[in-house]
Amino acid sequence: MPVSKDRLAEIDAISDGEIDTSDISELDEQFFATAKLVLLPGTSREAVKRAYGLARRGG
Repeated sequence: MPVSKDRLAEIDAISDGEIDTSDISELDEQFFATAKLVLLPGTSREAVKRAYGLARRGG
């Protein structure tokens, strides 16, 4: 279902503190021990590294 630009703006205006995450369990070491990164087609590992500030700098 498409989301309108107005609704996206409303969602964007919600602060992190206003989001109720009480029904989401904490991720533990077991989760991260078996987690795998899945990239969408056309997404490079370098793009992910740049997005998270992990790309090598200067050559």
